[in-house]
Amino acid sequence: MQIKSRITAWYLGVTLAILLAFGISIYVGMRHLLYSAMDRELERVAQQVAENFDPATNHLTTAGERLLNLKRAIDAYHLVIINADQDTVFQSSTARTVTLDIPSPGEQEQEMLTVEIQPFTRFNFNNKDQNSFSFRAISKKVRYNENYNIRIGAALPLAEIEASMDQLFLALLFSALLVLAGMAAGGYVLTHKTLDPVNDIITKAQKISRTNLSERIEIRNERDELGKLSRVLNDLFDRLQDSFDTQQQFMADAAHELKNPLAILRAHLEGEINNPELSDTLKSKLVQDVETVGRMNYLINNLQFLAKSDETNPSWDFRDVDLAEVIRDVGSDCQVLAENKHQSLAVDTPRTARFHGDPTRLYQLFFNLVENAIKYTQNGGQVSIGLKQDGPGYQVKVKDNGPGIPPNDLPRVFNRFYRVHKDRSRQSGGSGLGLAIARVIAEGHLGKLTVENNNGPGCSFTVELPAEPAASRNMN
Repeated sequence: MQIKSRITAWYLGVTLAILLAFGISIYVGMRHLLYSAMDRELERVAQQVAENFDPATNHLTTAGERLLNLKRAIDAYHLVIINADQDTVFQSSTARTVTLDIPSPGEQEQEMLTVEIQPFTRFNFNNKDQNSFSFRAISKKVRYNENYNIRIGAALPLAEIEASMDQLFLALLFSALLVLAGMAAGGYVLTHKTLDPVNDIITKAQKISRTNLSERIEIRNERDELGKLSRVLNDLFDRLQDSFDTQQQFMADAAHELKNPLAILRAHLEGEINNPELSDTLKSKLVQDVETVGRMNYLINNLQFLAKSDETNPSWDFRDVDLAEVIRDVGSDCQVLAENKHQSLAVDTPRTARFHGDPTRLYQLFFNLVENAIKYTQNGGQVSIGLKQDGPGYQVKVKDNGPGIPPNDLPRVFNRFYRVHKDRSRQSGGSGLGLAIARVIAEGHLGKLTVENNNGPGCSFTVELPAEPAASRNMN
């Protein structure tokens, strides 16, 4: 999951938790307030009933302006008055319609005008139609004297409160959904805007390579964390470029300084070979020395090539070329190498394959691969090179039936100076630069060079070349 998605998810999670806590608090608080208001109203009505009830005549006085609220309460409330014999001496019209059992507050006796209020209880009643009726009730015991005491039960339906709470719940839910939607949109936009500089850093860093070390990340704000990160990365790229330039210059200078002395040494050795005064044994040793100097000169030429290829714009001669003809030339030139080891070399190409590239570098690329296959394949083995169309581009595969490459060495065979069989490489004159140069040439044509072991013996090197490599990169 991307950082944007994770930040947005966390943002929404925290917002949802806050909204839940806020909504529950509002819902519970409002419910408590409504129930408390009803409880106070029931307590007031019960007190008025106790004050205006005559236990001697079982008469409840409701006349007079002061008792107008009591009159309305009797019409709207479920109100019953029960005497000491548990006989109902008064019922409101609602109590005569709905049977509601309001329990006694207990066995405690009270003094005159002293009111003890039973904790309020909610009662649920279900009729045959499964419609639920809820009441909030109060049970109050009143003692007038030793002979007269009563119990007052008053209740109100909770339908209006429950309807109000349902409406409040829907309002809170709808508001929460709106807030979440707004937070999701705002959070996404905010994180997108905040992390856009990170994408710019990634894009710019991806453009920085060994052939494009001059690129630097733009610093938008030096004071924030992204600005500091960009500055640190730019400093790192500066150090990498300095180190790379130093290494590249060293390779170029070393190769240049060694080339002239080696040329002079070879000329002297070749001149001594023709000296009639030298013995045949000494001449044989001089021939070996000349071959050694030749290998050193070849190594220096490879080092110079790698040093030049690491430049930002190496001078390569890109032009239209017949890739099939280049591969056939490589096969023809390598045929002698294969015959020396009694190997068969098969070349499979179409008649023509138009391509835009550097013919000299392409020849070097495929020659290095075929030569490497011949070198490490046993006598009497088989080597093949094939070219085929691969979508808009081409695929070239060099295959052998040699010993293959150990799996641990596969990722490193293209490293400079890396050799799988070091002793055999020295005997055969290998320097460990052939495959590294092959990959540089393939990448210089915006292609890709890979290697894998065959299902049977040997391994396969595959070069994938796009149709127009020079169209997206100026190599001149």
